[in-house]
Amino acid sequence: SIQIGIENRRLKLVVSDNGKGFDVKTADGGNGLGNMKRRAAALQGKIDIVSKENTGTTISLNAPLTV
Repeated sequence: SIQIGIENRRLKLVVSDNGKGFDVKTADGGNGLGNMKRRAAALQGKIDIVSKENTGTTISLNAPLTV
C-alpha cells in the first residue's frame, strides 16, 4: 500500500507490503537502504524502515516541502 499526505508543510509518504520482510540490521550491505537514507537526509527529512522476516516491510518518509 502507498499513503501520501501533507501535514504542517511536510510530505508524509508511507509504503508498506506484506511480503517476506528482512532483517534491517543486516540488510544494509548494498546501496539500497543506505541510498534511501542519504536521499532523505539531503531533503532534510527522515526515513524509517521497519521490517520483520515473513511479515513485511514499512518505509516511512517525512520531509519538508519547499516553496
